[in-house]
Amino acid sequence: MLLGGAWAKAFAVTMTPFGMRMEILEGAKVGSAAAVKMCRSIVVKGIEALLFECVMAATKLDADDLVFASLKETWPGIDWKKLADYTSGRVVVHGERRAREMEEVAETLRAIGIDPIMAEATARRQDWARGWTCAHTSALKGRRHTLRLSR
Repeated sequence: MLLGGAWAKAFAVTMTPFGMRMEILEGAKVGSAAAVKMCRSIVVKGIEALLFECVMAATKLDADDLVFASLKETWPGIDWKKLADYTSGRVVVHGERRAREMEEVAETLRAIGIDPIMAEATARRQDWARGWTCAHTSALKGRRHTLRLSR
């Protein structure tokens, strides 16, 4: 948990014995912790939504292995198959709640004069996934990654 403001240290001292992990943003003004969380959500939830959509299309087009190989060439430090498995499952499980969070992010961006194009698109994809079930298999039809969705 990120903490900022005048009472951050006192709150951390009180809550640490209960096993809470907290990071105090030293010298940060009130609202900085919320800003970090919001901006981080744009990236994290956006990547989840992008990968989810990518996997749906690549699997349907029987190109998933080729897509992951291409991504690995561009960003060799990332295990794209593993990341896609992880993030796709999270979109299905948490999509509805995350869509609401991204709608709030979009409202905040509008309030500070930024057109929330990506935040709104992320909310739409996250919301679209609600109610689906997700099954990942590692040996279906000889392919190493397959995403199957059903309502």
